[in-house]
Amino acid sequence: MRRIITFVFFCSLGLPAYTQWALLSDVFVPNISITAYDSTVIAGISYGGFFDLAVSYDAGNSWSGENPLEGFNGVTGLYAGNSWVYACTENGVYRADKDSLNWALYNQGLPAAVFDVIERDSIVLAFHDNRLFIRGLEDSLWSVLSDNIPQEYITGFDFDGTLIAVAGSNGVCESYDMGASWSLWTNPSSVTGIIVIKGDTIIHASPGGVTMKLISTGYRADVSNGLTKLWTPPPGWDYYGTFEQFHKIGDNIFLCGETGVYKLKDNAWYWELTGIEYTEGLADNGDKLFAVRGYSGIWGRPLDQLIVNTIDDLVLPYSISIYPNPANDLITVRSDRIIEEISVYDHLGRQVYNADPENKILNLEIRDYTPGLYFICCSMKEVFSVKKMIISH
Repeated sequence: MRRIITFVFFCSLGLPAYTQWALLSDVFVPNISITAYDSTVIAGISYGGFFDLAVSYDAGNSWSGENPLEGFNGVTGLYAGNSWVYACTENGVYRADKDSLNWALYNQGLPAAVFDVIERDSIVLAFHDNRLFIRGLEDSLWSVLSDNIPQEYITGFDFDGTLIAVAGSNGVCESYDMGASWSLWTNPSSVTGIIVIKGDTIIHASPGGVTMKLISTGYRADVSNGLTKLWTPPPGWDYYGTFEQFHKIGDNIFLCGETGVYKLKDNAWYWELTGIEYTEGLADNGDKLFAVRGYSGIWGRPLDQLIVNTIDDLVLPYSISIYPNPANDLITVRSDRIIEEISVYDHLGRQVYNADPENKILNLEIRDYTPGLYFICCSMKEVFSVKKMIISH
């Protein structure tokens, strides 16, 4: 429903010009989902369109409308796995071989409506309402993976082969045992939204902003710096609009939604706005990033513009340094900005120190710490930094 409201409300607006983003097609609309691989780009057509899919076989240069999904009622999600492409509709999941694009119902054991699918290591996961479903690529039907998720409803999930992270009505929950048990972390400004796992980090985006969690330490912080803030309603809860999708390209993370498409600056937690507001979904084929915008069509931009010529080439006016490292009795933390909060975690994620120094330089006594690896987490105004520290006696 959130997506429907977004693109229906703005369908009457004129098409603004976005520097370097190019409109590829506005014929086969509305589009709220997209996937891409090699020279093939597939956009889902939803709620009132004359076709099921808009398909390009030449990397977005030309498009055709196709109707391969019998009895569909809106394509809400598309996902390209290793060999298969999945289409999520209100009538269930369809699957097609990536080479032939011959679609067939892949819905055995699922409820009617499925909103998202992820394929990892020959396992496919999907969600409906507040349940997750699982299916092996060679299995004949889906089964319930978990029906004890601590969410009244799910709004997004990610799976890295081991960890499942779910966003929903109660914030974020995680499972490291394929849904047998869950841990929940909440924040009043971070309910609902979308989620992504990147290495040691879980990132959650909601209308209240973006929050990250370091898996190794449990450390959490707001990382909304660079996002366009629409307003700060009482009692001080920031509002950044709705976010629709994270998209990973190598070490790069993109985020799209109401205020545009953002790229996360590596190692700085700064979101660079690339333009193109009210974006519903992202995909790439290795050369170009594609975006869909409801009734405003399908857009594209070369990746070499986004990944090379971006804010990554700039120097942000802050840095954190720790020295000496390794250390045995005393360590100095120095920042270009005032450190509002500092925490130290051991390698098991246990907090061993916390303070609010309100200073740019801090000396820490560490002679009583057990030798090993530690993480120093510093929070400044709107940004934070994490450094590794080795203690040796």
